Amino acid sequence: MRHGYDDDMVNKGKMPVIVRIAALIICNAAVVASAQTQPPAVAPKFEPMSEGTHVLVGDVGNVLASIGADGVLLVDDQYPNTARSIETAAKAISATAPIRYVINTHWHVDHSGGNLYFARNGATLVAHDNVRARMGAEQFMKAYNARIPAAPQGALPAITFAADITLRINGETIQAIHMPNAHTDGDAVVFFRNANTVHMGDIFFNGMFPFIDTGSGGSVQGVIAAVDKVLAMTDAKTRIVPAHGPVTDRSGLAAYGAMLRDVAARVQAGIDAGLPLAEIQKRNITAPYAKNMEGDGEKFIGFVHESLTAKGLPARP
Repeated sequence: MRHGYDDDMVNKGKMPVIVRIAALIICNAAVVASAQTQPPAVAPKFEPMSEGTHVLVGDVGNVLASIGADGVLLVDDQYPNTARSIETAAKAISATAPIRYVINTHWHVDHSGGNLYFARNGATLVAHDNVRARMGAEQFMKAYNARIPAAPQGALPAITFAADITLRINGETIQAIHMPNAHTDGDAVVFFRNANTVHMGDIFFNGMFPFIDTGSGGSVQGVIAAVDKVLAMTDAKTRIVPAHGPVTDRSGLAAYGAMLRDVAARVQAGIDAGLPLAEIQKRNITAPYAKNMEGDGEKFIGFVHESLTAKGLPARP
């Protein structure tokens, strides 16, 4: 048993998705430096979205890829034990295309755990400045009372950026844009401009109450701001890839943003009334959304409350 969940429960998928993600982050922290663990029982598969653009959707996390004559660019790379399976799935699209780039949307191991494998096989790792900084030192995930060891040097992003970066591959223009203090302090959303597709990372949990890593500089204010920025940069035809959950469109992201704003406003009203967190949680603020969303609404309210009462984070929405 580990942190209240055993590995068999995790592997058999008997917990809600959001809980499995948290448990897997913790359970896999010790194997960040190794890609030798067993691959998943069901081989992942990339599905086409448009010419040259493919998506892999799964319980571990969603991977967006440009695959073509110039090689492969991946957005996120899951865990050490799934990296080889991602590579195999990419080769099923183009057997000779090498994986040239991996962009990490943030530092968490379920999005950067494959870095060492891909870097050792010739890929260049790209992420925000804060991703490299956090991966390069031990981190404490306050929400799960877990210490995550520093990643090995070879797993750290070789190219980092402060605001944004643009890469061009397979005729596609790909822009990674920093979204401050959102899910963490190093989040990037990644636009495939020609394909009109965007990967949101953990800024967007589709069909789930989100985990906001306030211990890593995340905040509900930043998540709302990021959602608003992406809505302003997209149109009705944009495909939006969340970190977890099914691919959706602008209306799906807008509904998620409205939920975030409503919950944040109701939590703020409780704070303004002088209520402690436990009393705010008793108000069943997330109940109207619970039938369409997995996860623990009370825990989500805790993330929102911590965001709104913390010092040094963005102003309330």
